[in-house]
Amino acid sequence: MYSMILLDDEKIVLQGIQKVFHMEDYGFEITGVFSSPMKALEELPDLKPNLIITDVKMPQMDGLEFSAKVKEILPETEIVILSGYDEFSNAQHALKLGVSDYLLKPIKKADFVAMLERMHDRIEEKLGQAAYFESLQEYASSNVRELKNHFFLELAERNSFDDRYIRTFCEKMDLNLPDQNFVLVKFVIQDMQRDWDYMSAVGRLVEEFEVLVEDFGETEMFVSDEEIYFLIYGAECGILRDEIVQTTEAFTEGLVQKKLYLAAGISRAAHGLSHLLVARNECDDQILVTQSGDQKHEPGSILLSDGDITIPYQDIEALFTGISVNSAEQMRDSIERIYQQPAHILYKDFSCSLTFMIVLRLSHLLNCYDQNQDLIPRELLDMKVLRREYPGIVQQKELVANTAFVLADLIAKKEVASPKKIVRDALNFIREHYNENITLTDVAEHISISKNYLCDIFKKELNVTFINYVMNLRIEKAKELLTSTDMKMYEISATVGYNDYAYFSQIFKRHTGTTLSAYRRKH
Repeated sequence: MYSMILLDDEKIVLQGIQKVFHMEDYGFEITGVFSSPMKALEELPDLKPNLIITDVKMPQMDGLEFSAKVKEILPETEIVILSGYDEFSNAQHALKLGVSDYLLKPIKKADFVAMLERMHDRIEEKLGQAAYFESLQEYASSNVRELKNHFFLELAERNSFDDRYIRTFCEKMDLNLPDQNFVLVKFVIQDMQRDWDYMSAVGRLVEEFEVLVEDFGETEMFVSDEEIYFLIYGAECGILRDEIVQTTEAFTEGLVQKKLYLAAGISRAAHGLSHLLVARNECDDQILVTQSGDQKHEPGSILLSDGDITIPYQDIEALFTGISVNSAEQMRDSIERIYQQPAHILYKDFSCSLTFMIVLRLSHLLNCYDQNQDLIPRELLDMKVLRREYPGIVQQKELVANTAFVLADLIAKKEVASPKKIVRDALNFIREHYNENITLTDVAEHISISKNYLCDIFKKELNVTFINYVMNLRIEKAKELLTSTDMKMYEISATVGYNDYAYFSQIFKRHTGTTLSAYRRKH
């Protein structure tokens, strides 16, 4: 029930409203009835009504002046003005004051009921949003980094949020991002020295690259276990993209000398966070094609020659979602939409380019489930061979469909365990080996599922990435050792799995707000 007060200098009007309308039927409870605006203002701070219905013409103070004072005291309260005077200036003034509705007397019952329903819906929506964002702020104040990481991943992997949500989130997080130009850089860790501390290696990689790209604009970093993203944004990103590409290539080449091997993809310059999914797909396309041996590939290069050509990324994502849930209908519908291209585009061999991109992703996904797969012959990962063997749209659609259906069945058979059991098995292994140099791949191999699938359900079930879960677990174990032992700081760092003591000191302070020594003294 939402609270309501009535204000009118004519008591017969107040009695009439209460007699005719059973406010409880519309979700309201009348908590105050006043014939004096001055008295109503006195009671306002204690009553805090959600809705006020007031007359416009009253002695002492008219309804407009009263409304202005209400908004000073309770700016979120909804106000409806009843008036026997059809004066446009009054209605106009009321709207400027933030009054929600303006009804003319004599008021029809249907109009009054419609107003009550509108006000109820408006209050409900406003309070719901307020409660949500209050909880959002509480969570954000304690874990801003994890919240932002989840937001960017959801946007990059699923395009989960509409424009209104994106803008509200960015406003709450003080992110000047919704309408910015940006370039997305994605790193995939392929291999590193086995004796390296994986967590520290990732941390150092992030720190070094952030320094290299700080002159190109502002950056937001987010991670998905073995994948690291850098969102570089600012007005000059489009102009500076070539320099970002050169810097990224030099960075990855330099890491090879340190026995750290990365695959990197760089998107084209985009505008607005709503295009983050497209940018991520461009990064993936570049990484996949580069791994297939075509080093000259540029993300989106097949569409640069003609402005009216667009890659149907949403439909491609829907196809792979259909594969993951083994939905034949969704796979068929997605494939039909993917190949619904204007004739002048298909004439330019665009369909073959699309097929090549999809086959690369299918091959990559298939390899996660069957290392000895022969469903997609290796030679098909060559554009020339694909064009020769599948020259027409009908053949290409058949290739994609057959591969997708077989792959979906394979995934369904491989992953018969419930997500909760898989997460439970994964957590048991992590708790036993959290202080070792474990990766998501190690955990996935131990419980015999694919790394990609484990990554996905880990985030869905626990709402946290694997890498951050392990990091948080190590920090909690470090807290226990700080308060229950006399171990030296560097010994604690090594005990919980960090060979790089300097990096561990940094992340401990970042997550707890205090240094290791200060935490020990305090506890």
